[in-house]
Amino acid sequence: MSAPETRILLIEDNPGDVRLIQSMLEQACGATVQIETAGRLAVGLARLAQGGIDVVLLDLGLPDSTGLETVQMTQACAPLIPIVVLTCCEDEGLGARSVLAGAQDYLVKGATDGALLWRSIRYAMGRHALMDQGRHQSFIDQVTGLYNLRGFFTLASRELKLAERRNESMTLVVAAPLGFNEIMLAFGPQRAYALLAQAADILRQTYRETDIFARTGAGELAVLAIGAHPDVAPTLITRFRKEAKSGGATEASPNKLLLHTGVCVWEPKNPVPIGDLLAKARQAMKPGLMPPPKTGWPDPAPAPPET
Repeated sequence: MSAPETRILLIEDNPGDVRLIQSMLEQACGATVQIETAGRLAVGLARLAQGGIDVVLLDLGLPDSTGLETVQMTQACAPLIPIVVLTCCEDEGLGARSVLAGAQDYLVKGATDGALLWRSIRYAMGRHALMDQGRHQSFIDQVTGLYNLRGFFTLASRELKLAERRNESMTLVVAAPLGFNEIMLAFGPQRAYALLAQAADILRQTYRETDIFARTGAGELAVLAIGAHPDVAPTLITRFRKEAKSGGATEASPNKLLLHTGVCVWEPKNPVPIGDLLAKARQAMKPGLMPPPKTGWPDPAPAPPET
């Protein structure tokens, strides 16, 4: 069985360097790689957003972006894709700092051959996979299978930075199952968590796979709807409540699922941190169904830098 292709995105504006890198990789690994190119960071980020890329080779001197910001923007757009930085000999210090900023490795142009370049790519993919596995586990809530608060803050903060750059709006919906606290006290955590897991399933069924789902409190769930225009915010909340009411009873949750819900729109012209957005959505929860979760959840500690 032949080895699967490695899909490489080369973001480099110098045609001579593009041809040289393509030639080195083709000689080193032949048909086992598929190389796509982009001459600007904006073009590269648009390609990454489409998916299907395994690793990025990134020049730090592009027409529309230079220096460490180039690494940070690429990582924010595609946090699951490893990055190998390409630098000039006079910028080797910048290459080293790019690793601290999130790149997996850096190589100096003119001091690299095909074998070294291919080995760096493979090691970068391997290291990133191991790091991502540990990071993913620390970001997941074991009850619902959604992101936990730390994972939500990390991923949502990245999305808001990209939304501000693209001038796009976001919509945050929060939901708490009616009676969660009472069920917890009367029947114990197993019944209460089953109710929460049921709400999480309906959340996933209602919104898109590209949205960010999380358990943001003891009995609270949230979804950040990517690129959702402010006009669709009422539709999002109505759709979720309708799906929940039609969810029916389960053995673990014999009553129909009722939700205490709130919604808040994030605008690029007036950007606020994800913690403030979450607090506003909680404050907007429809009164009368159940007391809303306490506001002022502490922001999680920032994720440690990738090394």
